[in-house]
Amino acid sequence: MKETALNFGQGGSLVGILTRPDEVQQGDLAVIFLNAGILHRVGPNRIHVRLARHLADRGVTSLRMDLPGVGDSGMLGTGLSLAEEGRQGIHAAMDLLQRQEVASRFVVFGLCSGADAAFQIACLEPRVVGIALVDPTRLFATWQSWARKILRGALRPAAWLRLFTGRHHVLRRLQRKLGMGPEEQGSTPHEPTP
Repeated sequence: MKETALNFGQGGSLVGILTRPDEVQQGDLAVIFLNAGILHRVGPNRIHVRLARHLADRGVTSLRMDLPGVGDSGMLGTGLSLAEEGRQGIHAAMDLLQRQEVASRFVVFGLCSGADAAFQIACLEPRVVGIALVDPTRLFATWQSWARKILRGALRPAAWLRLFTGRHHVLRRLQRKLGMGPEEQGSTPHEPTP
């Protein structure tokens, strides 16, 4: 197994680690590991490192990359959203690996927000032939993602203020479901003027 640090993308601002097996097969398949949230390319508990080395032992090349603005990668400076810069970064990684004849087809692995990015790039990029999605945050709601959302809301003082003053969206939804619109609460509807 051989590991090589790479700089790529606009101005060489993106960073990744290419892990290749001892016996390299040119123009084959490679796996691209994306950041999990704000964690750099090693992944939570170094899972990306272990998976990349495990794949290399089985003859598969992989790239662990830091998306723009995360880990050692700088922003691309396009002025686009973070998500769009992320997609451009993944495109740049695929372009590099294809140009160097490492691979022309890719499986994109993403955990948490990396899973969201993997899904988005797979919808846009024909070179992506597979995706591995672990606990995506927005694609498929799980009880964990709902719990995180509720916890984030519960920790915001502004949400509590809206709740106590009766302006919280949850209260409005509950009022609609119970048929308690403004008319039922004692206010009079506006009469049209002739």
